Formats: sequence, C-alpha cells, structure tokens
Amino acid sequence: MRMLCVAPLFSGIRDFVLGRGEPQGMPGFYRFLHGMEAKGHELHVIFRTEEQVMPKISDQVFLYAGNTPARWRHRLRGKFCLDVLSATSVGLRLSRRLSFDVVYGHLAYGAAAGFLLGRLLGIRNATRQYGSLLYGQYGPSRWRILRGNTKAALPFLLPADHWIITQDGTRADRVARLFGTEETKLHIWLNGFDQESGDCDGEAPIRWPLPDGAKSLLWLGRLQGWKRPDRAINLLQGVLQTRPDTHLVFVGSGDWVPKLESAARELGLSGHIHFMGAVPHKHVWSYYRRCDLFLSLLDYSNLSNTVIEAMASGCCVVALNEGDTGLLVRDGQTGFLLDKKSLETAPALVSRLLDDDRLRTNVGSQAQTFVQRHLPSWDERIAKEITLLENLAASRKGLSG
Repeated sequence: MRMLCVAPLFSGIRDFVLGRGEPQGMPGFYRFLHGMEAKGHELHVIFRTEEQVMPKISDQVFLYAGNTPARWRHRLRGKFCLDVLSATSVGLRLSRRLSFDVVYGHLAYGAAAGFLLGRLLGIRNATRQYGSLLYGQYGPSRWRILRGNTKAALPFLLPADHWIITQDGTRADRVARLFGTEETKLHIWLNGFDQESGDCDGEAPIRWPLPDGAKSLLWLGRLQGWKRPDRAINLLQGVLQTRPDTHLVFVGSGDWVPKLESAARELGLSGHIHFMGAVPHKHVWSYYRRCDLFLSLLDYSNLSNTVIEAMASGCCVVALNEGDTGLLVRDGQTGFLLDKKSLETAPALVSRLLDDDRLRTNVGSQAQTFVQRHLPSWDERIAKEITLLENLAASRKGLSG
C-alpha cells in the first residue's frame, strides 16, 4: 500500500520532524509512522509547516512541508484555506510520479486537503480526529457548532470513507453523529498503552527536583489554557495548609508557562513548584513512578494519553469528572474523581491521599490491572488502524480493477 497522509505539525513531534530531537508527545501519530514502515507500506506525509522538515524517516516514510511559502503568507489572508490548497498542490505534484491507494487526513487541515486529493486523484480518503472540543464548547447543536467554529467542524462535514476518532472522553463521537456520520464508517477507539510502562528495570534517569521525603503532585502535558494547569497551583495552595512538604512538578511546555510562573511567584509558592519543560516521551515513565499523585484537571475531558500512561504505570490518578472520564477513572477504584462545581473539596481529598500510602498504592495497582485488561497495547491499537486502511486500499484496487 502506498499512502498519502496530510497532517498538522503536532507540537509533540515538531522537533522530531524538523530533525532537532526525539518525539515529546503524540505517541499515536509517530507510532503510526513506524507501524506503516514495519508492515512494509510506503507513506508520504505532508505537514502543515513552511519549515524545512526531514526528507525521510526511512526508505519507506517520506516527509514534506505543505504550507504556502513565508514570503507569500504574510501578505495574504485566509491562511488556513491557502495552506489546504498548498498541501493539495504538493499532493498533486507527488501523484505525477507516484500512484497512491489512500489519502489519510488528520484534523481539519488534513481532512480538507485529504477530501480534495481524494476527489482529484480518484482514491479513497479517511479522516483522523484526536477527539474534539466542539461538544464541550457548544453542546449538542449543529447550528451552534457551525456558528462557533466552522473550521474545527470540517472533519465532520466533509465526506470520507472512514472516520477514526480517539475516544479521549471529549465526546467527538457525538459530534460525528450530530452531522450524520454513518455508524459503519465511524470508529471510536481508545488509545493504547505501552507494555514497557510496567518495566522498572528500564527506567530512564531524570532530574527529580524534590528534596528527600517530600510528597509530589505531577502534571504532565501541554501547559495551555483549556487544559487548566492553573487549577493544579490552586490545589497545591490548599494542600500546603495541612501538608507543607508537598511539591508540584510540571512536565511539559506551552504558552501558559510564563503565566504559571508568575502565579507561583505571586502566591509565594516558587519553592514548591518546579517547571521541568518538555522531555522525550521515553522519559515520562520515570516521572509517573516518582510522583505520589498524578493530576488531570482539564475542562472537557480527562481521558487523555497521559492519564492512560499514568494508570498503566501504576500511578494513583486524581482527575476532574468531565466528559467521559469515568470510563477509565472509576472513583475510589482505579483513581479519584473531582466535581468541577466543588473543587474546594479537592485539597482535603489530596491531603488524605498523601497521608495514606497504602491506599494510593492499592488504587494505582488496580488502575494498572484495569488498563492491562481492557486497553490494547499500542502495537495492537496501531495494527487495527493500519488494517482498516489496508482494507480501504484493497477496496479501491478492486473497484479500479
């Protein structure tokens, strides 16, 4: 199978694609790249960027920059539409020397360019969504969604042969159904987990900033507004009233870092809050195992990669009960859930958990067992995705034959 893929340049793989370092997130995407290679397929990926990307990862995985050149972009309006047309142009140029079986569009940019390329090249197209904030922001109303964010709704509006959507608890499946997606074309899948997450022998050395004996709260992920990392600081402030030995560790980067650093200084908490920056994904397991509690306090869902990884590592999770978080984090069994309307009770819960080592260990162990029993490994999860695309390519060949 020879596939054409169109995707944004995800922040978690940006340095990797630009040849500057290792992946720091988005395991589902970069594992897909390597999964395609392992299956012997040829993959050509057009990214939404004007920067110089690596020409290829291997002899089977090739990368391209798909944006309108910078010398033109700053003079023009409607950059999203221009970037979609530019990616389409790159795909058409590639098709002059290569015959593609499937085009696979990720998020709005990829879905739009993938739809155009599918029609222009006469091949099947599939759409990939990593959840969606639309349901949480606008509710079950097509009109409100379209009026509020038409661009984000594009993947659900444009025809495709399959929609593969991450079940991250944001209820993207409900958005797809609101826009009439056929059930036979809709695939709602949980992310996988790393089987090596339970292997302490392979733990990577990290810089752990806490003094010996201190208790730790961990926040791992992008530090940006809708993820509400500020809630972790407010929670720490309350916990310190009864547990003055508690520290908060932020692992990740994002545009909210200056704001969070400023808040820590203003509240006099700088000595208890540590910003570690972004780290290679292979190092995250060491942070999960070192912390006492993992926090996930996002606005719309807390069924993310990081929650799955923390649970798979045997870490005790405290999460906000928003979206479909309860599918994995079952209160008092595989973690602890907080109600957004009564966050004032959170410091008491966290203090109680920090006091009870046995309870944290037992719940973390139950979380690890739950993930191992009910979630696929990443290899299994990616194999299912590739098989679906292989079948799509085979159906196209059957029609053309």
